Amino acid sequence: MKVELVRATIDQKSIMANLLELYAYDFTEFFVMKKYKQHGIGTAAALKIWEQFKGQWQVRVLVDNKIACSFWLQAIKKFTSVTPSKKDATINGEDWIIYSFESKGI
Repeated sequence: MKVELVRATIDQKSIMANLLELYAYDFTEFFVMKKYKQHGIGTAAALKIWEQFKGQWQVRVLVDNKIACSFWLQAIKKFTSVTPSKKDATINGEDWIIYSFESKGI
């Protein structure tokens, strides 16, 4: 099978923007070294990313990771000024919380 990537033209820019709005951004990994925790660095980094990438976001957190659950909830609330929607899910036998919200960008 031959796969070819074709660069979108400037005339197609608005079409591409509309297509990208259909997808949700998701953090794959997010790590703050222990010596930098509790200094606001993680929250500042997350907010900076959400400001740069407008659209729908999902943040998935293992239920058993109470510190991460608390961190993500407060960070999202700080960014959106509201409590995000929350969905409980079991994925591959593990319980997760999935927070969803929208970034309107800068």
